[in-house]
Amino acid sequence: MVLTSSCMINSFWTMPMSEIKFSELSFNYFVMVPLLTETRVAWAEPGQSSMRLYVGVCRVRNYSQQEKKSLHWEEVSDHPLKPIVVTVTDSRVARKVFGGSAGSSTGSSTPTAGIAAFQSRSSSISALGPTDPLSSALEGSDPLSQFAKEQESKDAELDPLSKMAAEYASDDLKWDSVAETRSGKQSHRGGVPLMQQASSPMHFPSVMDKSEPWAAKKAAILNRFTTSEKLSIVTSFLSSGGASSGVGSPSSVPPSSSHAIGSGSMGDKVRNRLEQLDELEEGVAREVHGGLSQGEYMARIAQLGRELQLAWSQDQRVRALKIAIQCSKLLVDTSGINFYPSKFVLITDILDGFGSLVYDRLRSKAGTSGDGFAQTGGGCHLTALTPDLVPEMAKETCKNWFYKIASIRELVPRLYVEMAILKSYAFLTSSEFSEALLRLTRMIRGIGDPLVAAYARCYLCRVGPQLMQVHPPAILGPDTHAYLRENFYDFIGSYNQLFSRGVKGQLESQRVEVGTYLTLYSPSLEWILQGVANDASCRGGDAEEKALNNALERCKDIQNSGLILNSIMSTFKPALISNKSLLFIQLISACDDNGFPQHLLMRTLGWCLSHDSSGAYLEYNDGMEPREYHLKVLNAAWRLIGKLQVPSEYLGCALAWIHYPLRCLSAAEVNTLLGDVIKHVGVPPAVPSSVNFTSVQPSASLDSLQPQLLAFLQALLADATDLEALFTLDRFLPFVDLFKRDSVRLEAYKAVMEAFCRSGPCDVSDPVLISTLMFLCRALHDSVNALTIEDDRRHISRLICSVISRVESGAGGDFEARLSFLVDARASFPNLDPVHAHLVQAVNRLSVTSRKVVRGHHTRKTAAFVRACSAYAHITVPSLPSATVRLSLFLLSGQVALLNQCLGQADACFKAALSLIPEVPPYMESVGEGTGGKQRSSEPFLVGYLSQFLSTLLVVPDPPEQGVLYLTRGLLNVVQHYSWLGSPGAGANSSDTKRGSMSQAMVYLNVLQMLSSATQETYLYRVDKVDSNDVLYGGDPKFVQEVERMCSRVLVEVLSHLHYLGETHQWKELAHLSFELFHRVTLFGDVGDPAMLSLALSLWHLAHSRSSFAPDQKLSARTLDYLKRRAGRKQSQQNGFSALLEKLLPESS
Repeated sequence: MVLTSSCMINSFWTMPMSEIKFSELSFNYFVMVPLLTETRVAWAEPGQSSMRLYVGVCRVRNYSQQEKKSLHWEEVSDHPLKPIVVTVTDSRVARKVFGGSAGSSTGSSTPTAGIAAFQSRSSSISALGPTDPLSSALEGSDPLSQFAKEQESKDAELDPLSKMAAEYASDDLKWDSVAETRSGKQSHRGGVPLMQQASSPMHFPSVMDKSEPWAAKKAAILNRFTTSEKLSIVTSFLSSGGASSGVGSPSSVPPSSSHAIGSGSMGDKVRNRLEQLDELEEGVAREVHGGLSQGEYMARIAQLGRELQLAWSQDQRVRALKIAIQCSKLLVDTSGINFYPSKFVLITDILDGFGSLVYDRLRSKAGTSGDGFAQTGGGCHLTALTPDLVPEMAKETCKNWFYKIASIRELVPRLYVEMAILKSYAFLTSSEFSEALLRLTRMIRGIGDPLVAAYARCYLCRVGPQLMQVHPPAILGPDTHAYLRENFYDFIGSYNQLFSRGVKGQLESQRVEVGTYLTLYSPSLEWILQGVANDASCRGGDAEEKALNNALERCKDIQNSGLILNSIMSTFKPALISNKSLLFIQLISACDDNGFPQHLLMRTLGWCLSHDSSGAYLEYNDGMEPREYHLKVLNAAWRLIGKLQVPSEYLGCALAWIHYPLRCLSAAEVNTLLGDVIKHVGVPPAVPSSVNFTSVQPSASLDSLQPQLLAFLQALLADATDLEALFTLDRFLPFVDLFKRDSVRLEAYKAVMEAFCRSGPCDVSDPVLISTLMFLCRALHDSVNALTIEDDRRHISRLICSVISRVESGAGGDFEARLSFLVDARASFPNLDPVHAHLVQAVNRLSVTSRKVVRGHHTRKTAAFVRACSAYAHITVPSLPSATVRLSLFLLSGQVALLNQCLGQADACFKAALSLIPEVPPYMESVGEGTGGKQRSSEPFLVGYLSQFLSTLLVVPDPPEQGVLYLTRGLLNVVQHYSWLGSPGAGANSSDTKRGSMSQAMVYLNVLQMLSSATQETYLYRVDKVDSNDVLYGGDPKFVQEVERMCSRVLVEVLSHLHYLGETHQWKELAHLSFELFHRVTLFGDVGDPAMLSLALSLWHLAHSRSSFAPDQKLSARTLDYLKRRAGRKQSQQNGFSALLEKLLPESS
């Protein structure tokens, strides 16, 4: 019988399985392939016969012998999974240019590195201002100045002021080398310039290495100290529109001033010099910008910084100095006192930039001449910046800068500007730094306002350690940082001034409380003490402890020392503070609460004790045991904390101290502390305790305390080492009940659940803990509604699933209790589909666990239990909305039922899975990061799923009342009728047509593999205590004949698809499918049969008929190598591989 059309094939799949009569087919293996002519496909015209009949049989394989043979290993140098290492070479090299600026109109040498550093503090502006006539006087070399210097020794009768003016005139010679730069007369005597030897100053270890970075500190200051008041600024360098103001500009200087400098008598010259010094300090005219908000004020300060940068880039040194002076004067104004620390940060940023510009300018001038350098061999070698290596010209210019600054009349601007360029002292001396720092420290004593003086000391302690960056400690001396201690002692000496009548009047006028005013000092005092502590730490030994004792001794001599105590606890190491915790509590109790807030002191002490990593090694006093000592500290602290009347202040202290009992005491003290918190903010329960807590009723609304309560709970969960013991405390659930606001309550529940999930894998068996966890899970489940976003659903589902796993496994060997818990959980969480899927996984896991316990030998009781588990899964899976999830769970449940010898339940699951395949949509949403929820084809999933299904069906035995491989025939019917993308009536585009039809063909190829394996006498794998078809049929020829008939029909479907691909000119898909079918024929078919041999040859030629679409050459070469190895075996003449290879090798070569 010859089949000439595909109508019989299509009608065959639609026939009922019981009506199929395989006896009508009198052949073993019918194959239809296209005719091949000279390795090209010759497709027949419509109405002509283009089919040829081949008869073949399946190859019989011996798995036991194949497993003993080793695979052929081939060493390869290229592999698609081989990691690719890409070396990227960045050709961008950061360069620092220390020469002149190309944009300078004067051609002078401007340090671009310094300007770049300043640009990081303020944005650049495009407005250009006029040239300052005083710049030529300061940077030029007029003849009168030289004459004045020559006459200096002769004019003995001149008064000191005239002598100083003469010195300034001579120093102006060396302010800049503009004339020499224009004439090109710069000399490089002495070899390599300084700037070519070291592009950046050398760095030596200093106190700054152990200090907190100022960038982090100032960010905290700007965030903390804000104001809503209106501010004002007085300056002569701002104008509307962001451009440089004509007021106060260099062009406003009278022409007579500059003319008088170059002519006239010595008296006129001195008078004009002094007028210039006055203009440096006062400017010409000033404007008052008032009514500014905080943002507008900060914008004006930033504009001043840009003006300074612009003036410097235009070689207007005097204008830049004027701006720096006026910025410093802003720090004298303490109106809007709450904003003063932030103002200090903004102004000192500008001063830091100015100091960097001056320092880089001096370095640039020092590098233009080789005078003073030691030469060795090929050039100069600089180990550290020492004054003897600096040229005289640079030294004179540096002195001139300090002379000009010394002429500033007002104390505060003079101090700040000199401190800003303090680093430039390195060009003058290396032995007088200590004296200079101490001199500035003593000059600060002249500032009347204690707040201004405190921040001036802070700025000095911040810029002073910078000297260590350019000089080694050996040059600076043994006690260079004595000024740090001196500044701290000066602050203590003037501490009583903070409570003077004048300060109180100022606070009353601005309506600022004393406690708030004292907190303004914290940043400055903490920075000073940080320098003192780090200096002691650098000295080593017990110097740091001595420094702490010294500071505490000075605190005992003054009243209301809360500010100093808070700064000490914030700066010194927590280990040193915890060693003296009882002393600190005593000092805090002696402080007046009208001064620095006492609750802030207790909170700082609590953080110190909580962050002390060496708490276990404390030197306990009086021979007390560790627990006794910690309990004494906690009782002493709570005597002060319990007296706090404001609940928010109390919760702040409790948050800081909760870490202490968690780390050093037991759960009983934690339970008592929770009870005390409940008393302050909720209903007071009566709890006896070893800790003497006192409490008061709350005076604030509980709703306003919700954020603090949530922070307290998160800290409690973060440090708790035994969450199971914590959750079972008597006061834990009452504390959780304090969260009344819905959003905060859900966050609290999530925090508890997340902490439990992070605690690691542990089984939960305590009934109290199980009840607590299930209560929280139900509360989270009940919060899910239609408005809940998908991310929250997934998060809540993940938390609930984690709890279910731990509770279910905690029941141990009581399998019925575990199944009962899963049944209750299914009823408790009906709205979360991921939880239901997890429950199905859990019940399947429970079924497998019970099989392990009985070692596969089920009794009547265990057999009933596993059948109940299968029924649970079979009932729960249909409630899930996702078709793909249901398919996977039905297959898994069927496999578990088959493993437990529940054949009826397994068949039910497999039939349910087959009935769900038509419901799989053609497209599904992509899952994973970066997918963006895009739609993708579901066929790749379906092909993989059916492959796994076929692997399971191989070992599923046929029931007696059904036909041979009835589940496999049902799967083939489903595959044929499924609406594949591109199949007739699917309505897909051309690209989907290629992909969809190929997916169906790949499923048929996998079916061929499964059917070939089903004809073997012994299967490669089996299920324990389940007899598969190899045992039931025992290799019956009728069974084999039925399977081969199914193979014939599957092959007809594949070859029909090949014919379709050729008609539609889809050559790439045609070559790929032909080569895949060739692999199946050679691996699973008997190529010794002439029909199978002819089929294999036809498929090889078809796959390689077009070279541009042929398979990969490496893959073809490996296939030929496999055929060669098979042909080299003893049965090569019988298995047909030799004959196949003989016909393939000449063509492939």
